[in-house]
Amino acid sequence: MTAKKKDKADDALRESEHRYRNLFEYSSDAIFIHDDKGHMLNVNQRAVDMLGYTRDELLALSMVDYHPQEVVDVAMAAYNELAKAGHGRFDSKFRKKDGSLIDVAISAQPIEPVSAVFQTLVRDITYRKRAEEALRATVNYSRNLIETSLDPLVTISAEGKITDVNKATVKTTGVSRERLIGSDFVDYFTEPEKAHDGYLKVFEQGQVTDYPLAIRHTSGAITDVLFNASVYRNEQGQVLGVFAAARDITKLKRMEKELREKNDETVLFTYTVSHDLKSPLVTIKTFLGYLEQDILKQDAARMEKDIGYISGAADKMSRLLDDVLEFSRVGRKMNPSVEAPLQTIVKDALDLVAGQISARGVQVEVTEEPALLYGDRPLLVEVFQNLVDNAVKFMGDQAAPLVEIGVEPKGDEWVFFVRDNGIGIDPRHQGKVFGLFEKLNPDTEGNGIGLAMMRRIVEVHGGKIWLESAGSGKGTTFRFTLSKTKLQRT
Repeated sequence: MTAKKKDKADDALRESEHRYRNLFEYSSDAIFIHDDKGHMLNVNQRAVDMLGYTRDELLALSMVDYHPQEVVDVAMAAYNELAKAGHGRFDSKFRKKDGSLIDVAISAQPIEPVSAVFQTLVRDITYRKRAEEALRATVNYSRNLIETSLDPLVTISAEGKITDVNKATVKTTGVSRERLIGSDFVDYFTEPEKAHDGYLKVFEQGQVTDYPLAIRHTSGAITDVLFNASVYRNEQGQVLGVFAAARDITKLKRMEKELREKNDETVLFTYTVSHDLKSPLVTIKTFLGYLEQDILKQDAARMEKDIGYISGAADKMSRLLDDVLEFSRVGRKMNPSVEAPLQTIVKDALDLVAGQISARGVQVEVTEEPALLYGDRPLLVEVFQNLVDNAVKFMGDQAAPLVEIGVEPKGDEWVFFVRDNGIGIDPRHQGKVFGLFEKLNPDTEGNGIGLAMMRRIVEVHGGKIWLESAGSGKGTTFRFTLSKTKLQRT
C-alpha cells in the first residue's frame, strides 16, 4: 500500500471513529456498554444527564444498581433472558442519584459476542407512562360514568349494529351484554320501524333529542323512554356511528296518567257535589215559597209540613257537607302510621258493626294468617268496618249469611279480601260502585260515599281496591292491597 493510500485509510478510520463517538455521545437514548455480569465499561452523556451521576460514578455501578430494590428481581430475570436470547427489550424503572424514579424502556444486544460485551439502550418513557396512565384513568373514569348511569347507553355502528352497552341497557332489555353487542339495535323496541326512522334522523340532523320510544324487556315488561342520540366521528371527521341514551320516563308517564285521572276525579267530584247539594237547595227554596203562601193563608198544618221539608233538606245538606269534608281530609290529615296485626284491626272494625251483624245473624270468619298492616290505624279500621257493613247491608234474604275476611299472596304483594254470599252486583254496575255519591239502590241508607271513601283510604296507603262478583245472587268479594304489608315473624 502506498503512503498516500495509507493516509487516506487512516483518515477514513478516524472519521468513522469520530462519527461513532458523536452518535454514541449525542444519542437521544442513554447508552451503557457493559459485560455479561452488568459491569460498566462505558456510558454516554445522555446516561449521565438522565441519572444525575458523574461518568465515573456511573462506571463504578452495575446495571442492576440502577434499578430500585422493588424491581431488581424482575430486572435480573429480564437481563438473563436478554443474555440467553442475545437481544431483547423490556420496561422497568431506574432510580436517579437524587432518589427519584423514572420509567425506562431497555433494549440490549451484544456488540462483541466472543467477549460478551453488551450495548444497552435506555429511553426515558416517564412522560409516556404518565400519559398512558392518564389515558387509562380517563377511560376508566368515562367507563365508570357510563356504567353507573341509570339510563341505558349504547353505541351503534353505521350499519345499525350495537357495538357497546352499559349495565342499565342489560337491565332494561333483560339481554346479556354479549348477546346485545353485534345485534340490530331496533330489535329491542316495541316499534322497530319507528326506532329505525329515529336512527336515520340522527345521521340527517347530527343528533336527535327526546324521541319517544318503548323498550321491551324479555319478560314482556315495557319501558317508555326518550331517545337522545348524536353521531360520533374519527379525527378525520368521518362518521363512525351513533351514541345513544334512552331516558326512562315510565314513572313520569304513569304520574301523568295518575294526574289526569286525579283531575278527572276532581272534575267529577265537583260536578257530583254540586249536583247533590243542588237537590236539597231546590227543596228548601221550593218549600220556602210554599211556606210564604201558607203563612199568608194562616194554614198551620201546611206550614208545619213546609218546615218539615225544609228541615229535612237542610239536614241532608249538612250530612252531605260532612261527608264531603271527611272525604277531602283523607290523605291530608292523617294520624302517624303504625304497625298492627290484621286480626286486631278486624276486631276493632267488627266491634263497630256488631249490632248490624247480630241483627242479621251473619257469621263472620276471619283468617289466622299473621299479616301486619302499616298505616293510619283508624282509617284502616274504617276500611274493614265499611266493607263488612256493606256486606251485611246487601246480604238479601240469604238463609245462611256469611262474611269471610282474609289475606292471600298475589305475586310479590298481599291481597286482603272481604267476601260475602249476598245479593251480588250486576256486571253492568260494577264500574260505578266506587264513584262518589253512587248508590245502586236508592232505598238504602247513606249518601253513597262509603266505597268512594274506601278507595281513597286504600290509595293513600299505596294500594288499590277492586271488586269481583259473578252477578246477581252470586255474592261479592272486595279485594285491596296496602303497601308495606308483611307477615308477622314468630
